[in-house]
Amino acid sequence: MEWMLNRVPDSVGDIVYLAGVDSLKIDNTWGIVKTDSKGQAKLIITSGYEGDTYIMVYVAAISNYDNRRVYTIHHWEIIPAN
Repeated sequence: MEWMLNRVPDSVGDIVYLAGVDSLKIDNTWGIVKTDSKGQAKLIITSGYEGDTYIMVYVAAISNYDNRRVYTIHHWEIIPAN
């Protein structure tokens, strides 16, 4: 599976770590990993700025073309300390 952070205008965030089998972080926006024996893979992202991280996961092994991609958005917000 491939994890990609889409760099749309004003997007924030970087890939920190991929967990699974044979993980390979290509750069801060793209990584490739195989799922583990439970069929799972994990992504850790971070951002030093407020804004949105646009994440796409692509799995070429899924035969139904319409189901190969999943998109999500993670919103980052700075919360002031009391």
